[in-house]
Formats: sequence, structure tokens, C-alpha cells
Amino acid sequence: MTGWLEDLKPSGWVDGECVAWYMTWETVAGDDWSFAPVACGHGGGPAYVSFDYDPSDWSGGPQGITGVRDVSLGLFDA
Repeated sequence: MTGWLEDLKPSGWVDGECVAWYMTWETVAGDDWSFAPVACGHGGGPAYVSFDYDPSDWSGGPQGITGVRDVSLGLFDA
């Protein structure tokens, strides 16, 4: 998955939220999920993040991916 994220309130008035893409993958063992890099400008992290993300690149990521069930943009507390 290739894309980008931007925290639109990275400074000034702080909303206390970070943003990430959440993905639900179809795998040979059933559905699994992961999330892409996080944009969290007010938390000391980058306010804008571009990425080229392969969830199976790390051992804790989903394995045996056969498709994508859902992709959604999510907020969470920093």
C-alpha cells in the first residue's frame, strides 16, 4: 500500500489526536488487520508521512494475504 497521512492540527491548538490508515486483510487463515505509519505532529512525530507499506515485511504482520477487505482512516489519542 502506498499513500500519505497528514495531521492537520500539528501545532497551535492541539486536539490530542493522531491519524493512521487501518487495513483489514483477507488471509489464508481468515481476516487480520494492521495499520500504516502514523502522523502525529503535536506528539513530537511528523505531521506529514508518505509511505510504501507492505504489512508482511515484519514478522508480526499479517501473513498469507490474499486480498484487502477494508481500508479506513482512523484517529486515536496520542
